[in-house]
Amino acid sequence: MSTYTSSRSSHYHSFYPSHSHKSYDSYERSRSREGSNNHKKTSNHLLSSSHTHKKPINERIKLDYAYKTYEKRPEKQKPRVINLNTHKGIQDPRKIAIERLFMRKMEKNEYFKLNLVLDIDETLVSSLWRPEEVSIARSAIMSQNQNVKYSNLRVKLMAGEDPCHILVLYRPKLRFFLENIARYFNIYVYSHGMTKYVYEILNDIDPDRKLINRNNIIANNLRTQVSDTSRKCLSKLNLNDKENLKKTLIIDDILNVWLEEYSKNVIISKKFIPFYDISENKAKNQGYYVIFDKEIKQYLSFAPSNTEYYIDKALNENVGINQLEKITNKLLDISFNYNKNLMFFNDCEILDVAWLLEKEMQKILNGMCLAVNEIESLGKLHINIQFLTKQMIEKMGGVQLSQAELFKNLNVKYLIVDKDNLEKKQIIVEEILKVVNQENEENKREINIIDNKWISDCYFNMSFIDPMKYRVVWNF
Repeated sequence: MSTYTSSRSSHYHSFYPSHSHKSYDSYERSRSREGSNNHKKTSNHLLSSSHTHKKPINERIKLDYAYKTYEKRPEKQKPRVINLNTHKGIQDPRKIAIERLFMRKMEKNEYFKLNLVLDIDETLVSSLWRPEEVSIARSAIMSQNQNVKYSNLRVKLMAGEDPCHILVLYRPKLRFFLENIARYFNIYVYSHGMTKYVYEILNDIDPDRKLINRNNIIANNLRTQVSDTSRKCLSKLNLNDKENLKKTLIIDDILNVWLEEYSKNVIISKKFIPFYDISENKAKNQGYYVIFDKEIKQYLSFAPSNTEYYIDKALNENVGINQLEKITNKLLDISFNYNKNLMFFNDCEILDVAWLLEKEMQKILNGMCLAVNEIESLGKLHINIQFLTKQMIEKMGGVQLSQAELFKNLNVKYLIVDKDNLEKKQIIVEEILKVVNQENEENKREINIIDNKWISDCYFNMSFIDPMKYRVVWNF
């Protein structure tokens, strides 16, 4: 029996607050006071030309005309509209008019839906099949007394076989994610899991079939399990053409399972494996690819030993950072910006949603300068981790500098280090502390040593997290 309970869907205004009514109304009152014979006030539209058009053609023409009319006014006649949200300046009334019109259209569901392709296993759910794993997991859930959402499924995968007993653990805030995303995205599912297994999970998550169209699902119809290295192609979902690809994003925990041409469209997720220590995944001992480097045309990965960077073990949605909640907010921002371009600039035939994703990622660090420690004596493993850290910093719009540049750039406040590897070399740690203390004394500033887990958490959660939560303090 399923114990999965749905959460309430958030309203649109919780993500897209509307602009002030007073700002827009003050602009309308000022415009209506003009005694021009070439303009007349309309009750339901912004501006229209009475001598050029008997009826307004569309909102875009009216907005363009509003721009021209506004620019012809003397400066003294241009209304001063205060931004009531910040009280810090004067906002262009044209922008307010546009925003108000846009918000009305969005509230009436007059917007374009993008496409979002979701993986299932270790992205949205984590499933345990083996009886010994299921037994341990159930005992752990009961002993912790957490608000854990899970289901006990009996799935008959093949005709003539007995049903399999599967314990499915749902990622925290999964229902919240689906309810909010389904309003602004067409949801597709592409899984290498067995077809009946995938449908059982979807029926449990979305019993009313209101969130996920069952015609938009690709799963494995074969008797054998598909390998993780088998490539996924959007052609099976009819999204492979150039036009659809520009409107499609993907969320998956495995980047290299997708063809390289799709890598820019993939939002890489932490692997959701709450019981990783007892699962067969631990025995695989594989690296984890998170970035495709276009210059060297290779996937970059964490080492198998760095599971704390890419494994999400959280079962309770009230504990720690919730990845699905963070990704939801970022996806809604992307939908908002895409529709804004479509409505006012009419250039979405060339706008690529992957480009919007890249821009949203670059806002995370937004030019922040970070020094990254590099110690060659720790060997190839350490260099790989720090190289990947640099790549993630650049993807998030940060500026990565070497440790030596701490003295040259006074804007650097954080030194990123690989804590676990450095702790094995006390001499190197003492050298780093000496460098930081010397810098603090000479330039009278505080340099904080931060574990590079902060970088990976910001990257996977697509949001800026307080670096001081990852501050490293060594006492020898």
